[in-house]
Amino acid sequence: MYARISAYLVACALVFTGLASAQERFGALTGRVSDQQGQAIPGVTVVTTNIQTGEVRTFVTDANGQFTAPDLVPGRYNVRFELTGFSKVERADISVVLGRTFALDTQMRVGELTETVQVTAEASPLVDQRSTLKDISVPTLLLSGSKDNNAPAPMMAKTATYIPSAQYVELAGVGHLANLERPDAFDEALGKFVDSVVANHR
Repeated sequence: MYARISAYLVACALVFTGLASAQERFGALTGRVSDQQGQAIPGVTVVTTNIQTGEVRTFVTDANGQFTAPDLVPGRYNVRFELTGFSKVERADISVVLGRTFALDTQMRVGELTETVQVTAEASPLVDQRSTLKDISVPTLLLSGSKDNNAPAPMMAKTATYIPSAQYVELAGVGHLANLERPDAFDEALGKFVDSVVANHR
């Protein structure tokens, strides 16, 4: 009896650890902006535009020329860099991936703000700074709603394939808050997952 309870508690700990990983809904961009001599440029306005939704967010580089654009919905983005005294730089069709942070370093040249320099992905490739899904070593459950626009079901299903021993469950007719929209189905999926973890750890 005590062994079963202990196993259940261990399973719960593993479940919630897994859920913490699975609940990550966003990606991020970070980078350093410099001039043609490699010197950091503070105060650069960095504008991200989600190509699919049109959502626009604005960030500013710090004293070291660094910026971070966190909590970006996965998708394709156009990124613009602007500062008076420098030509505007545009980075088109930048990919933001679930659970990953990409480095988007950019160089600006002295010029008029009305001038625009377009940089292709081939000229300045992104560097994946966070690719740890394959390193998750605990049982993991990914729950997704079929109508979730923040973390679309197909994307979540694909994410599950990168995590060893992950289980994926899609709840029909559910949006972003599956536990509130269909609590019974959510509890059932979680219960089955807990049972499978307990069974494998007896």
